[in-house]
Amino acid sequence: MIPIIGPIINAFTGIGTEWLQGRREIKKAKIGATVARFEAEAEFAKQRIDRRENYDLEALKQMRYSWKDEWFVFIFTLPVIAAFLPGFQDYVLIGFQYLEKTPVWYRWIIIGMVSATFGLRWLFGGKVERMFKKENGDNNGN
Repeated sequence: MIPIIGPIINAFTGIGTEWLQGRREIKKAKIGATVARFEAEAEFAKQRIDRRENYDLEALKQMRYSWKDEWFVFIFTLPVIAAFLPGFQDYVLIGFQYLEKTPVWYRWIIIGMVSATFGLRWLFGGKVERMFKKENGDNNGN
């Protein structure tokens, strides 16, 4: 019976070795898939950043052919100048108080137009959204 024990031990050892190798291969495959997913996500994020930068750069280039930037500068400069002129100061203050009462969607439109015109979308990131959520009492952990 002793000669039979050797092949039995070898068979079990072989099965155990194959099982361990299979586990190793599965772990390698999982690690490879995870690395590939992270690399793909990083590449996608990089492409998104590149698109945003290119959009803002193109917006700045287009300013040469547009009157919008001059219009926005004029509109946004008027209250600053009027704030220093006696007789207009109260109107500026009242005007801003009324602007505070405008709907959030209207403010988003103004911010979007100015951001797109001057190529400043990157500046706001998620800050404007968090500001409006806070203003409206939506504090979902932000």
